[in-house]
Amino acid sequence: MPCRMPCASERCCPAARPSRQALRVGDVLLMLDGIAVGGADDLLRLLDAGRIGRPLQLSLMREGRLLARTVTPQERVQPARNT
Repeated sequence: MPCRMPCASERCCPAARPSRQALRVGDVLLMLDGIAVGGADDLLRLLDAGRIGRPLQLSLMREGRLLARTVTPQERVQPARNT
């Protein structure tokens, strides 16, 4: 089953923030670098250190159309805590 996460949301996975221009809320992520993505767990497992910071190919479904996009995921930086 494809990943149905709202991938353009800022609360999403590490791939979302750098890919906001390539992804939109409602996109269904099908493949990442040629590997099927069945859900959020698959996506997070695939976004290992070897893929962070380098261009990746996405296959996605948007409004009934199959699209290909290139994204470069970045490591998510946690905001500083005020103490």
